[in-house]
Amino acid sequence: MKITVLDLGSFDGFSPIWDQLEENVELIGVDPFIKNQINFGKFGRKEIIFNNVVGDIDEEDVDFYVSEFGQASSLLKENSKLVSRFHAGKYGKIVRTEKVSVKEIKKLLESQNIKKFDFLKIDVEGYELKLLNNLKDILKKDCLGIQCECFFQEYHIGRPLFSDIEIFLRELGYYVFDISLEKWGRITNQIEYPIDHRGGNRGGNAQVMWADVLFLKDPILDEGMEREKIEKLIILSELYNQKDFADELKSYFNM
Repeated sequence: MKITVLDLGSFDGFSPIWDQLEENVELIGVDPFIKNQINFGKFGRKEIIFNNVVGDIDEEDVDFYVSEFGQASSLLKENSKLVSRFHAGKYGKIVRTEKVSVKEIKKLLESQNIKKFDFLKIDVEGYELKLLNNLKDILKKDCLGIQCECFFQEYHIGRPLFSDIEIFLRELGYYVFDISLEKWGRITNQIEYPIDHRGGNRGGNAQVMWADVLFLKDPILDEGMEREKIEKLIILSELYNQKDFADELKSYFNM
């Protein structure tokens, strides 16, 4: 059984979590800072990379704000009035503006005959809701889980926040299963990241800025999921340390 993963914002490469599946995973990455390629990576698994800025429609000559820390670059301007108050705000400082072509994500995938995927990881600096909406049909019918970067504060002007994304995904049958919070220290505090999203705690407390949020479907609450999809959901749940849920699914569906 092969699981297909779409990684929107794959600047740092694919997560090592997928290595556990060895050759039983197909990885699709999209990021403007990496080169186009179709190859066979670790364990002979298929990896497809798109070097594009993506959105919900095709557009030309769009402003792209390149940050000091490349992967924080965005189609949206940073909210400097907020961001400048935090140590970590320096990474999002805009160093230049470029004119770029924006490709509609669904059309881009279809250009390589990619019409569905089982899991989505998305970190696109404020364009999450636009891309989720563009992929709505796949998310509702085929996808089983999503790891989404969600902000609780308006880091970029006009970006959707956690509440907007959670409401949208809830209507498509997704439930919040895990939240890995990151708290930012203000410049009046000596600690840059009192708590980071990888679980590091450097002492003290601070305001929540963003989190990696895990959303999964629940075939017990929402009946009718095919058996093969339930099997894939169990695998994904185990990979993301949701053994409690995986064990319940195995028991409930006699798997």
